Amino acid sequence: TDVYGVFCNTDIWNCGGFQSEINQGKMIFDIAKELHVQHFIYSSLDHTEKLMAAHGNFRCYHYDAKAIVAEYI
Repeated sequence: TDVYGVFCNTDIWNCGGFQSEINQGKMIFDIAKELHVQHFIYSSLDHTEKLMAAHGNFRCYHYDAKAIVAEYI
């Protein structure tokens, strides 16, 4: 309960997959917010599904999971 800051870097392969990484990233942020952590740094990537929407159907799940969490934060 006496934490000043959090650096969060989730890993899709060790989290259990796409949705698990999203759930884990959101949960870590929610806990940090609940405990009034002053600084929260989240290691994210671009949202490939949104960036490539005009150029066809391309998706990079380990990028998109992080981008979805960043949008939530």
